[in-house]
Amino acid sequence: MLTLGMRCTVWAFAREPYRRLHDSASKDKSCERRSSVFLDALNLCFNTRGLGWNWSQDLFVFPENRPVRSVQAFTTHVAASAILHFILLDFLHYRVQAFSPGTFGLYNGTIFDPELPTLRRFVHAAHISWYSGVVIYSSMQAVYDLCTVVGILILRQSPQDWPPFFWQPWKSSSLSAFWKRWHQTFREFFVGLGGYPMWLLFGRVGGVLGTFTVSGILHLVGLWGMGRGINMWDVFGMVGFFVMMGFGILLEGLYKRITGKRVAGWLGRIWTLIWLEVWATFLVDAWARRGLISSQFFPDPYRPAYLVFGPLA
Repeated sequence: MLTLGMRCTVWAFAREPYRRLHDSASKDKSCERRSSVFLDALNLCFNTRGLGWNWSQDLFVFPENRPVRSVQAFTTHVAASAILHFILLDFLHYRVQAFSPGTFGLYNGTIFDPELPTLRRFVHAAHISWYSGVVIYSSMQAVYDLCTVVGILILRQSPQDWPPFFWQPWKSSSLSAFWKRWHQTFREFFVGLGGYPMWLLFGRVGGVLGTFTVSGILHLVGLWGMGRGINMWDVFGMVGFFVMMGFGILLEGLYKRITGKRVAGWLGRIWTLIWLEVWATFLVDAWARRGLISSQFFPDPYRPAYLVFGPLA
């Protein structure tokens, strides 16, 4: 509901009516029927990237590397990807839970082990946050693959309606590249509500920080929606993570202005990994304090990791 509300706010300031980007000559008159209007309305509400609509013309669609020419081959490929990512999700989630199964399920549990020295405590927490990041990626990719199969087989959509969700973010050699390769699901209202207004006031600095701040607020509201309230540590973990992503991108821009070169190469990869790891640790800890790490994606008797390694101690 929040995301739909945010989108409606952006729609209220649209410069032109939203229309599909298809050739009107290829449409038949049946498209004017109520069913067509209803499907268009559903597509407008839930097609968050705006694929096929005039308001997404600036959207970067990730390069396709799947067999899109054959519906059967494409569906098989995507179904296999869904299974693979669900399995990867469960094994890595199991690994994260194994770090401290006795505390992660509790309210106010933390990934920072107070019994460890300061440096080891943070390294331990960063280790957990790295696994958690892959869990997040795997879960989103698996769900997207599953929705793709439903869209193709039941809604009779084409493979072109379901472009890649991610673009190999692990290959990023800068923060700018990482967020370009990350999913673009909420790009429209992050930019529309935060980036564009702040850009008008403060230029590029405002645009970048405004976009990431709105992203942080959305994630913070999601945390609040778990029903346990929020505190300043949650704000720091959620909003702080995304604000610092924007700040890091601005630092990359400053580096380019000074040196004339973009952040890239192996040094860029190291920089990106460190910056993400440091701030993601507080993000994951905010989730852990709400018991999210102990959540179940599958019933224990049917978990792939459970069947292989047995129950957690």
